Amino acid sequence: MMRSLLALLVFFLSLHINGQGRAQTEPSIGLLSKVILDVTRKPAEQDWVKAERGQTLDSGDMLKTGEKSLAIVKLKDNSLLRVRERSEVILTGTSGTGGFSKQVTLSGGTVGFSVKKQQPNEEFRFTSPTSVASIRGTMGMFSMQDTLDLLTVTEGAVTLTNNLSQQSVVVEAGQTGLSYASGRLEKRPTTDKELSAFQELFKGTENGDRSKQLKLQLRNERGELRELIIELE
Repeated sequence: MMRSLLALLVFFLSLHINGQGRAQTEPSIGLLSKVILDVTRKPAEQDWVKAERGQTLDSGDMLKTGEKSLAIVKLKDNSLLRVRERSEVILTGTSGTGGFSKQVTLSGGTVGFSVKKQQPNEEFRFTSPTSVASIRGTMGMFSMQDTLDLLTVTEGAVTLTNNLSQQSVVVEAGQTGLSYASGRLEKRPTTDKELSAFQELFKGTENGDRSKQLKLQLRNERGELRELIIELE
């Protein structure tokens, strides 16, 4: 627990320093909050190295997961990404006046997302060679397959655009969007199989990714019992 708290402290200090100095080209955009089995990381212009929990991620970093592996990324706006097994992504971010825009580029695999509501001057999107998914604040799963991309939305709504045809469709909660390499774009109700895949990916979120609480019973000067709640990451 202490190591996790120290890692978070270093992470947020680094965000403050980057905001004051290292400009906008390489902001620290997130933290690896969990690493399971075979997860590797490739900082920009460097070789692949083993990823470890608590590492800070900079814009341009790549993540890759092996068989039966998982990486959970907490972005500095508290959005969560769950990079499923056999996936590869590039994380980029830019900080502008009063806003922080993020992009997750898939070259294969599946990423689950729980994105905090974005401000008017912020942007969050997933990209692939086939599609762009623009997210304002929602939950779901984006998957890149051989001939199409699948976007499953469980909360909120996402605008899905096909890069070839430039057609767009709004995919709402309970729907799955299909964006084909041929340019075709459609949406339909989410199947039980797709919903089960999402639930499996986010299983344990309540206990694993969200804040834990330390509750202390204290008495004030009048002897009255009060409960102090401290949020822990």
